[in-house]
Amino acid sequence: MLAAHLDRWFDRFPATAFQHDALALAAALQLPYVGFARERVVLDALGRMTAAPEGHVVRLSVSADYRAFRGWLARGFDAALGRNR
Repeated sequence: MLAAHLDRWFDRFPATAFQHDALALAAALQLPYVGFARERVVLDALGRMTAAPEGHVVRLSVSADYRAFRGWLARGFDAALGRNR
């Protein structure tokens, strides 16, 4: 089912489109693919985030190692589908 979903996704969207849910999972699992920094931010009435000295301190993602992440994701898919790379 997952493979079929991903096939449909990549048929429909350009190659530059990226599914960020799996990257968010990697960040939540504290895997080394996402870099973080502590920043002070505020939200406006529309929910847009802006850096501000008077804001709340949050942990923001500031970088991603997409190549390493895609390798991890592909290995997970291959293992789930019983394929070897």
